[in-house]
Amino acid sequence: MPDCTSFNTWCDECRLASTRVHPCIVKDDLICPNETYPVIYTLSFKGSNSDAKELLRVTRERFQYTFRGGLPVEGAVREAAKGDGESESRWQDFDGTPAMDRLNAVAREEIEMERERWQSFSHTHSRYQRPSALRRAGRWIGLLVPNKMDMEPWHDRHRCSGTVMSASDWNGPLTPAEREIERIRAAGARKRQREMSILAVFPVDVQAGDSFDKVFCMEFGDEFTLTNRSPFSDSGHASLHHLNWLAMVHPEDEPEDEPEDEPEGNESEEDEHEEDE
Repeated sequence: MPDCTSFNTWCDECRLASTRVHPCIVKDDLICPNETYPVIYTLSFKGSNSDAKELLRVTRERFQYTFRGGLPVEGAVREAAKGDGESESRWQDFDGTPAMDRLNAVAREEIEMERERWQSFSHTHSRYQRPSALRRAGRWIGLLVPNKMDMEPWHDRHRCSGTVMSASDWNGPLTPAEREIERIRAAGARKRQREMSILAVFPVDVQAGDSFDKVFCMEFGDEFTLTNRSPFSDSGHASLHHLNWLAMVHPEDEPEDEPEDEPEGNESEEDEHEEDE
C-alpha cells in the first residue's frame, strides 16, 4: 500500500483524483491521515435533509469517546432515481459544510454590494419638497400636491418605505445566491425518496459484520436502509478511497458547453446553390 499521507508522497492516482475535487474543499481536508480506514455507506430513505443531518449528529455523538478525537463522519444527500439507473440529482451538503459556507459567503458579498449601492443612492437622491407657495394654497391644492414626494419606483422595487435608510437597515430583494440557498433548503425540506452517502474514517480496520460496524449501522434503524458498503480496499488504498468520495460529493464545476459554430463550407455551398437558381 503506498504512503499517501502527505502531498509530497501522493501517488499518481491520488494526484489525479484531487483534480476532480471542487476548490471549495480546504487543502488539508484532502489528506487522509496515517493508519485510517475510510468506509463509505450508501443509504436509502424517505424523508428530508434534516433527517439525514440528524443521523450524522447522533452517529458522531455515539462514537464521541470511542476513539481518540471521535469518529470523523461526513455525509451528503440527493434525491433518489425515479426509475432504474443512477440518480441525476447532484449531491447536496448540509449547513456548515464547505459548499454551503461558500454559497453563504457569496450571498454576504452580494448583500454588501447592494447595500453600498443603496447607500450611495440615498445620498444623491433627496426627496422633493413642495414650494412654500403651494403650502400656503388651499386644502384642495394640498391634496393634489403632497408635501413630500417619495422616490416611488426605487422604493417599491426594493420593498422598503420612502424614507432615506442607512445601509444596515436595508431590506431589499433576495440576491441570486440567497435565492439559491432558499431553493436548496426548500427542496431539502420536502419528504421524498432520497439517497445518502456517509464517509466514516475509522482508526482501525473495520470489516463488515464486526462489532464497530454493527454499532455504526445500529443508528440506521428502520428509517434508513443500507444499500451498499464500500471499504477502502475497493479503491486500492485509504487515501484514494477518501479522495474518490470527495470527488463524488464535491465535483469540480463542469464547463458550460459552447454552441458549435456551423462550418463555413456549408454556408458557401448554400450561397452557390442560390446563385445557380
